[in-house]
Amino acid sequence: MRKLIALLVLVAASVFAYFGYDRYQHHRFIGALTPLVKNASLHVANSARYESESDAAITFKELFEKLATDVSELDKRLIDIQALSSPDTESITGPTVNYLKASQKYLRTVENKYRKVLAANTAQDWFRKILAEPFADTLYGLDYQKKQFEQARKDWETAREEINEATSGLLAAAKELKDARELVAQVFPQDALIPLTQLDSVIEKNLPARSGTGAASVKTQE
Repeated sequence: MRKLIALLVLVAASVFAYFGYDRYQHHRFIGALTPLVKNASLHVANSARYESESDAAITFKELFEKLATDVSELDKRLIDIQALSSPDTESITGPTVNYLKASQKYLRTVENKYRKVLAANTAQDWFRKILAEPFADTLYGLDYQKKQFEQARKDWETAREEINEATSGLLAAAKELKDARELVAQVFPQDALIPLTQLDSVIEKNLPARSGTGAASVKTQE
């Protein structure tokens, strides 16, 4: 009987040791990924704040350069995470990779929106310039002005439509990133992820009823 009890104790100890070591390895792996995830999240949050904060100011040129740099930095973090991945860790690395890819998509849609905003500003300036010109004193001159006016009006209308499309794309990307964030929030601490309040602010700002409001937060390059 004593031998049986000793054997049962030994088996139980082995089982606890196995699961204890497995849990230790799990936490160790998450600990190794957390700095990579936090680094990626900071790149996204710092660039996208110009979309979520109404008083933030940056030139278009600076914003486009910053967004391009951050998308590139996320590529590096993706490679780092994928290099640590294995079939045993897929349940963690899979959602993490998806989170970073959704973050890249989000940054690209922010860039696309503001490229459309820049194009609309240019079209609007040209339209206003045409309107401000005095009438020509010849029929040929008037006909030329009319054609310029029509072209400028069409360009401005097209640019505004493209802003609406880009805004819808950004809204969808922000919602997709929020969903991806919800999954990784089950694994990583909140301070390693993009602030939820920032994503909610971007979603609220780009809802159909408020589309086009994002242009005010970015200044044109002098």
